[in-house]
Formats: sequence, structure tokens, C-alpha cells
Amino acid sequence: MAHRAFEAVAACACVVLVVACLNTHGTAQTEHEVVYLVGGNAPPQAANETSGVLILDARGATPALTSLFNTGHYSRFGMDADNKHVLVGIEGASIASTLFPGIKAGLYRFDPTTSRISTVYSYATQTAYDSIHNVEIDHNGDYICQVRRYDYSIPSNNGNWIWKISHGVVTTILGTTQLGRTANLTGKMTTDIGTGEVLIGDFTYQTTPTTVRYPILSLDVDSGRIGTWNTGGAYGWYPYYSLTQRHDTGAVEGPFANAIFRVESGSVGRTTIAAPQNTPFGFYGAGKHDLQTAPNPRFVAVSYSAIGAMQTYLYHFDASTWAVTSIVPVSTMRTYNYAFEFYRGRHTQAVRILPNRWQIRLCSPRHAGKRYAIAASLSGTAPGYTLADGRRINLSLDAVSLLTLANVIPSVFDPGAGVLDSRGVAAATLDLHRHGTLGVPLWIAWAVLDPHAPEGVAYLPDTYVMRI
Repeated sequence: MAHRAFEAVAACACVVLVVACLNTHGTAQTEHEVVYLVGGNAPPQAANETSGVLILDARGATPALTSLFNTGHYSRFGMDADNKHVLVGIEGASIASTLFPGIKAGLYRFDPTTSRISTVYSYATQTAYDSIHNVEIDHNGDYICQVRRYDYSIPSNNGNWIWKISHGVVTTILGTTQLGRTANLTGKMTTDIGTGEVLIGDFTYQTTPTTVRYPILSLDVDSGRIGTWNTGGAYGWYPYYSLTQRHDTGAVEGPFANAIFRVESGSVGRTTIAAPQNTPFGFYGAGKHDLQTAPNPRFVAVSYSAIGAMQTYLYHFDASTWAVTSIVPVSTMRTYNYAFEFYRGRHTQAVRILPNRWQIRLCSPRHAGKRYAIAASLSGTAPGYTLADGRRINLSLDAVSLLTLANVIPSVFDPGAGVLDSRGVAAATLDLHRHGTLGVPLWIAWAVLDPHAPEGVAYLPDTYVMRI
């Protein structure tokens, strides 16, 4: 059984036992609750369109959309570091201030279980058209936000910035002027599994020749260094909806209109990899890969109909073939689905507690009281290991993996209690204060153990990467 395999490795530091003892048979179980967060943004003057952050419960015969937050002119959000609260970016447009006077531009934390709203950051001066568009949480637990001002009446005031919000203090780490060209940093963000840097979908107009380019930029949030992950080419990657990376390959994939596209690090443009035949209309919406938690890896998304009756749909794609396995109508309202997230889907998060010291927060709410094993690596995610039931351990085992899994360097990496508490939560610690800043990525993988589960592994969260 897998739990015995992890314990055996901890005792004798033998890679062979990891592979051999995990390689038993069974069937993977779906782990994500079939509950999703959906972000919508629609013109408020349209009676049959709606805006807001919604919770979609797809467990019943008729999925329902339920408002999580007062309707407003916003759509970008994500799970907070505690995997309980939802982070919501609010636009400060005149539309919001007029129609929704209780909403101000800023970043807010929402608790779906109590409906309590607290402020992470609110603009001191509520300037028209200020907005926080997207939020990513970095390896220190700080909020990395895309900030935009688009007041068309005063073009000189317009701009795009990347902010870091740490304990309510804002630091600008990237601005439009640093890019040396006209850019629109309102695309999605994610953390690159290969480097630990933040990837940003860019929307760049080129005047000569006249075209539109969609590169993916990389950002080192500590140094502010900006790079080009993918140069895009004309219509290389449409950034508004999804920027979702496969943890097994490092490629960014997703649907747009009537095709599935892939872009890879260092490439010039995009590759068309599929053109699903059983979609009744073009796909315009946000989604995410779910590679670890379902018997068949999938891509889950929402989209609205581009033609015909106003309608919002929930999609499931097979992530291997990109065939559409289901399309479920979830609302007769049309929502511009700019955001999608698995509710309570942030399973690993580093939070800096002191200089060069981090708490590694582990969360699996469905497995309270279960044992876990955790390992780190300086060698990346590939080749990793595939279990007999198809699930993958995306970690390249090296000497660091053996030392951390065996818990023989607790002064540097302490795996924690080894058992998830009553909330399904635990914490490991990483202490590098004696070693200084190394400037390299560190990959962390962990598993929930259960002798009665397939392969002895009840759950394998996605591998986490942080910069140390």
C-alpha cells in the first residue's frame, strides 16, 4: 500500500520502494466537490445578462447559480491562502458607483459560509475606472494583483500595473512604462510550474503591421524582472478567459471559439490541437484543468452562447482527447464568464512567517483525520511517476526528496504532524534563514494516505512550486 511505501522510504530512503509499493491497482475517485466558483461580467443595462461572483452546484439534476457576493461590475477572483475565503477584485467604474453604491474599487475577502465581507485593500481615492482585475498568491502568501485604470476621458491617466499587497501595504512591482510599449495587462495569471514565476496573459496592440498579439509574460515577483514566456504571434493566446497550465507537461492549453489551442514556453505562437465536433456553438468562457482528482483527467469550464438565446453552460472536456463529455445549461441569463475556480481548490500554499522562513499550508477538507506524506525536490516535476490507476506524482525525486520525506532535516524542512486535523488542514515548515536567498524554484508534492483507497492514496493534490 502507498502509505506503507511512503513510510518505508522515510525509514530507508530508497527510491525503488516509492515506485514499487505505489504500483498497485485500483480506480481513482473523484475528489473535487462538484461545486465551482463562476465569475461574470455583463453590461448592467442588459436585462437578460448578469454580473457577479456565483457558486455553481452541479450535483443536482438542475444545476443552480447562487450569488456569493452582491451583484456588481466585476468578475475576477480566486481562493485565498486559507482555502476558505474567496478573494474578489472590484472595479471602481462609474457604473458600479452609480448602480451599486455599496461597492468600491479594491480587493475584498468573502466567506461563503457566513456571507461576511472584509477588506484586503480599498483605493484611498475612488477614481473612476480604477480596478483590480486578477489576483494570484505568490510564494510568500502576498497578493499579486493586476491593476488597471481606463478612464477614456483622460487618456493620460490610463495605465496598467502589477501590485503586490502584503499585509495591506501596496508595492508596485511592474508598470506599463517598464514594458516599453502599449500593453493591456488584464489577462489571466497563474504560477508557472517550471519556474515559480507568475505568468501573465498580455493583450498587446502592434501598430506596424496592424495586428493584435497575445504573448504570455513571465514575472519574477521578488525582483520585478519581466520576461517573455511565449511570444504569442498574431492571436497567439487570448488572455481574457483562461491561463491554465498542465502540471504534467508545463504547456498552457484551453478552448477558445471553436478550437483547442496549446502554447509552450519559448514558442512563437499557438498550436491548434483539437476542434471538438459536438459543441453547438463557439466557446467563450473560463475554465481550469483538473488532472489529479478525476478518474479521467478533465477540463471544466463555463461559457455563454455567442449566438441564439441567452444561455450559460457548464462544460466538461476530456483533457486527453478534448472531446466534450457533457454540456449542461446552468442559467438562462448570459454571463461573460471571465473567471472560474474550484471552490476550496487551493490545496498547497506557502506563507512567509519570517525572512527566509515559510509555513507550507496543506488543505484537503474532505480528508480530515487522514495521514499524509510530503516531499520536496530541486529537480522539477518530470518525469514523475504514473500510478496504476492513471494518477500521477508530478515530482522528480532527488536527494532533497529523500531527506524531506525521511524527515531527517527537520531544522530545514519539518513535514508537520503527519495527520490532517478536523478541518483537513496541516502545515509543514521550511526554514532557510541560515542559507540566505537561493533564487531557485523548489517543488513540493504531498499525498493523503488511506490503506482502503486505490493505490493507498486517497488524494494527490497538484504539485506546488515556490521560489526560495
